[in-house]
Amino acid sequence: MTGESGITHVLDVSELREVQRQRVYLLRVAQPGRPETLERVTVPVLRVGTHPGNGVVLHDETVSRIHFEILAQDDGFRIRDLGSTNGTYVDGYKVFDAYLKPSARIRAGSTQLYFELQDEESELPLSVREAFGGLVGKSRPMREMFLQLEQVAATDLTILIQGESGTGKELIAEAIHQESDRSGGPFVVFDCSAVPASLMESELFGHEKGAFTGADQRRAGCLEEADGGTLFLDEIGELPLELQPKLLRAVEKREARPLGGTKPKQVDVRVVAATHRDLSSAVNGGTFRADLYYRLAVVTVRVPPLRDRLEDLPLLAEALLKRTMPSGPAMDELLSILGRDGWRRLGQRPWPGNVRELRNFVEQAAAMGPTAVTRLLGRSEDDTDPPAAIPARANLPPLIEEPTERLDSREDDRLPLVLEIDLASPLLDQKREAADRFERAYLKAIQNRYPNNLSRAAEGSGLDRSYYKRLLKKHQL
Repeated sequence: MTGESGITHVLDVSELREVQRQRVYLLRVAQPGRPETLERVTVPVLRVGTHPGNGVVLHDETVSRIHFEILAQDDGFRIRDLGSTNGTYVDGYKVFDAYLKPSARIRAGSTQLYFELQDEESELPLSVREAFGGLVGKSRPMREMFLQLEQVAATDLTILIQGESGTGKELIAEAIHQESDRSGGPFVVFDCSAVPASLMESELFGHEKGAFTGADQRRAGCLEEADGGTLFLDEIGELPLELQPKLLRAVEKREARPLGGTKPKQVDVRVVAATHRDLSSAVNGGTFRADLYYRLAVVTVRVPPLRDRLEDLPLLAEALLKRTMPSGPAMDELLSILGRDGWRRLGQRPWPGNVRELRNFVEQAAAMGPTAVTRLLGRSEDDTDPPAAIPARANLPPLIEEPTERLDSREDDRLPLVLEIDLASPLLDQKREAADRFERAYLKAIQNRYPNNLSRAAEGSGLDRSYYKRLLKKHQL
């Protein structure tokens, strides 16, 4: 691969002992007024739209900048509309998120695309590692990500990390820094969701003395503090639109112009950004600049949620236990209890809080002790404790539960929603995440009550029909 410096970085494939196989597909593209083209696709993620940064670039004014994407997964090929203006249609039906049949017709704007699954397979290598920095995992999704991180860590490429809350995006950024040539320099974190908008420019770019009331001396911003190292921009999707052009220039020119200053200061900094939001939808919605998005997403790292790598539960729990309690009989007993059928039981949980939620479980298990953990997991065949000895729900590590059963009567109107409290995470972050989960859970429940009747569901929720549809699109329901 070629880095921003123009140097080609070669991965030594002799170090790889295993590959994953992916079916190849053809994408025939018929655009108005243009010759038909045929694409042979072997990549796990293909994005289609009018912006030059897409894998397939369309020249159709009725198509959005990042219109849709096709993802290769173990259970098939999935197509996702990315907040496009005119929608994505498969075999005549409008879709937001769906699986493609082996042969399917896709329409985006005025362009027709024909998907054809082939019998041949491509080989995608996996890393031999089961850890990368503070991350651990031996599942296929993690080893696929580890390989990508190995490839890019040694370069100076700008990276965008995308993943749900609690998946360890900051750990990934720090691991990239530690495995790069910049490991001797600073690793500076700037959380775009934790800084008030009025202070964000000063915190990020710095300010000169007298730039505003109270600025009695010059202050370096995070870009300048990260000189010689890595700047991690967490929750980049929260960056105000008015600051995005200034950040774009800073990333492109490697310079920081402080608030109130007349001359920019050159900085030698690598930028790694992260978000739990879908920035491609934000680009189409006009809340995030396309040029900044593609400048940050020179390499995109997608972090798998815990539910997609449940085979890593034992490895993760053991690693978290070792960080929580000293080695000894107590830890061995806990691991033994979990090792009987505990992993199967834990694997049945949805883990909406991902590794952060698992860490909370492990910390509480370490504090409660082996006996309580046995009860926590539920009665097993050799559990002789009477039912009364099983602790109440309030004493268990909290989980967020979304209703999954259909509502058949008004008696089911009040559904439980148990919230996780993580004192290691800022209040506003958790408040926003909890609100999003509640909103999604409510929408799923009201849809179950009024299946295939959008108007009644909107009326039942007390929302305008168009607004209700926007919420469904937001949560991909």
